[in-house]
Parts: sequence; structure tokens; C-alpha cells
Amino acid sequence: TVTDIGYLAFFIGMHAVALVGGPLTYSQDALEVCLAGYVLTGMLGVSMSYHRQLSHKAFRCPKWLEYVLAYCGVLAFEGDPVEWVKNHRWHHLHSDAPADRHTPRDGFWHAHMGWLFDEQLTNTRKDTQGNMKDSLSVPWFYKESPGFYGWIRSTYMYHQMGQATFLFVLGGMPYLVWGFVIRILLTMHMTWLVNSVVHVWGSRDYESGDNSRNNALVALLVFGDGWHNNHHAFEYSAAHGLEWWQVDFSYYLIRGLEMSGLAWDVKRPTEAQKAKLAVKRA
Repeated sequence: TVTDIGYLAFFIGMHAVALVGGPLTYSQDALEVCLAGYVLTGMLGVSMSYHRQLSHKAFRCPKWLEYVLAYCGVLAFEGDPVEWVKNHRWHHLHSDAPADRHTPRDGFWHAHMGWLFDEQLTNTRKDTQGNMKDSLSVPWFYKESPGFYGWIRSTYMYHQMGQATFLFVLGGMPYLVWGFVIRILLTMHMTWLVNSVVHVWGSRDYESGDNSRNNALVALLVFGDGWHNNHHAFEYSAAHGLEWWQVDFSYYLIRGLEMSGLAWDVKRPTEAQKAKLAVKRA
């Protein structure tokens, strides 16, 4: 479809700029801007805000902080909050089932990013009543703050152009290539690892009704979201790492906010809930 071609052209262009422009514009400070941007948009924006707070309401915080975290997610260039959350909620409703839009049962490439280039196939992903992702109700955060999230939704591309312009003015082509192009691709591919890798490789500690896995390496790369089997078993939990040794940087920050009074209603599974869903070992 026209949409498929548009997405394909965008990602081919972005990857070409990264592969060619990356080595030509590399500098230590450009790399640091890239990595700092990944933490800002990948951890604060995608993992903490889009995923744990907006999608699953795993914790609450002051509205000003909710907006700041959500805006970090906007800068990840993975979609506006409403679109991202609807897609994620649909995934949880139909994880690894025929209606799932990005399951490895359709192939590893499809789960990672191929689904973005097959609109016709994606549009067949319906539940038994014929509903699709867009039929989901308006998310809770939009109902609470339609002004802010409506503004983000209607001006989304301006924020992407704005951050690209800001980085270019700040540091020229090195900052544009590394701080914008490479950082956005890094964040996207790390997010997509959760759709692909951790539905294929890893351990299953809890009965979750799907093929989600816990993968320590992915968890380190994506700030704790790689404890994916834990998450699918207890999707409401702010903590994805449920054992002391399961590193979960996003939860550490949420816990810090809770201790300082800037987060509340921080949800975690009880020991009884964990025991109920624990996989029985032979």
C-alpha cells in the first residue's frame, strides 16, 4: 500500500544515513549525545511513560511529571501516546494469537519490524467480533488530559522536526546524524527486540498464556523491559524485574520517585499472586 511504501522509504533512508553518515560524522561528544538521548527517550519516554504508566497505569505521578515523561516518549519517534498505547494494549489482549499484529509466529522479521510494511496483513488482525486495534476505547490518560494529549497528537510531526533542528543547531551534522537519526533507530530497534527476541528466546517463570520470555541481555539493553514473561504475567506491575538479581533500571527510578513522594499507586504483584502463576518445575 501507499502507507507501506512510505514507511519503507523512511526506514531505508534513515538506515542509509546511519550507515553512511555515522562513520563520516563520528565524534565522542556526538556519541554521548546519542546515548544520552537513548536514556532520555528509551527509558524515561518509552519504558517508564508509554509502556508502564500510560499503557498499564502501573504508577501515578504529578501531572507535570507525567507530561514530561510522555514528551520524552514523543521524542522517541515511535508514535504519539494514544497510537502507541492502543497498539500495545491490543498486543496484550491477543499476544501470540491470530489477532496479534506483531507475533513471531508470523516470522521473526515480521515481529521485529516487518509488520510495519504490510498494512493489508495488519488490517486482517481482528478479534472474534471483527474488532481491530482502533476500536479500543480512548486511553485513561487522554480522558484525564485531552488538551495536552490532543495537542501532541495533532502536532506530532512538528516535534520531530523541532528536535532535529535543535540538534543540528546545537552540533551540526554530527549531532543530527548521531543525536537524531542513529539514536532514533537505536531506540526503535531496542523496542522491537521486545516484540521479537523475547517472544522467542529466554526463560518462562510464570504462566502468561503466550510465548513471552525473560531475557537478561535484552533487559539490560531496554532498561528492564526484557523481563517480558514477568510483565505478561503481571502486566499491571511497575516492576518487571521481580527477583533481586533481575536488573530493572526503569523500576529503580520509579521506586526512587515513590520514595521521594513523586510517584504513588506503584503496583507490584504479591507473593501469593506470583506463586499462583509460577511455572511448576519438574
